[in-house]
Amino acid sequence: MVPQPCTTPRRLAIVLALSLVAASAALPATATTRTDATRSVDPGSAEPGDRVTIQVQIDVSEDVDHLTVEDTHRPDASNVTIESTDVPEESSVVVGIETEDGVTVAIENVPAGSTVTVTYSMIVPDDTSEDALAFNGTVMTDGEDHDIGGDSSVSVQTSTSTPTATATPSPTPTATPTPTETTTDDSGTTAGATTDATATSTTTGTPEQVDGGGGGIPVLPVPAVLVVFVALILVGFRAARR
Repeated sequence: MVPQPCTTPRRLAIVLALSLVAASAALPATATTRTDATRSVDPGSAEPGDRVTIQVQIDVSEDVDHLTVEDTHRPDASNVTIESTDVPEESSVVVGIETEDGVTVAIENVPAGSTVTVTYSMIVPDDTSEDALAFNGTVMTDGEDHDIGGDSSVSVQTSTSTPTATATPSPTPTATPTPTETTTDDSGTTAGATTDATATSTTTGTPEQVDGGGGGIPVLPVPAVLVVFVALILVGFRAARR
C-alpha cells in the first residue's frame, strides 16, 4: 500500500495567509494631515540695520493635537522678536523661543480648517558680509514634517558711500594796471594820457610866465627870514643917523 501525502499542513498555511490579508484590509488606513505652510517676508530687500518682518501662515485641514513651527535663517541676525501668534480660540500657545538664528513656536489643539499665523521680526546685522538672508523652516503636526514654502530669502544691499566732490574755487584774476603815457611840453606841463585819469599840470616856468605872460615886474620868491633881516638893518641904520 502506497502512503498518501499529508495535505493538512499546506491547508493550514493557506488559511493563515488568507486570514492575514483579510485582517490587514480591515485595519483603518493611517491618515495624513493636510497642512500648507507659507512664508512671506517684508521688505524683500534691506540694508544692514534695517528691520525685516517675517510671517508664517499654516492652514490645517485635520485636527492637530501638537503643532510646532521652526523657522531659521542664515546668517544670524540681531533683535529677533516674536511679534504675534494668531491661533483659534480653542488653541493655546505653549512655547515661544527667540534665538539669533530663528524662532520656535509650539501650539496645542488646532482644529481642522483653521489657520495659524506666526509673525516675527529681526534686524539685519551691521557687520554682515553676506548678500542675502536665507530662510529654512518646518511645520510639524503630530509627528509629520511639512516644509515652509513662499519667500526664502532677503537680499542685503550693502551701502557704499560715495565721497562728495569738493569744488575748488577758481582764483580771482588780478587787474593789471594800464601803463600811463607821460608827455612834457615846452612849457613844462606834464600830462598823463590815460582814459580815466585827470591831466595835472605843474608850473615851473620863468618869472614872466608866473605873472601870466603879461610882461610885468618879475616876482622872485624871497624867504621871509631874509625880509625880516633886511628890515632890522634899515631900522638900525636910521637910528644911528639921528
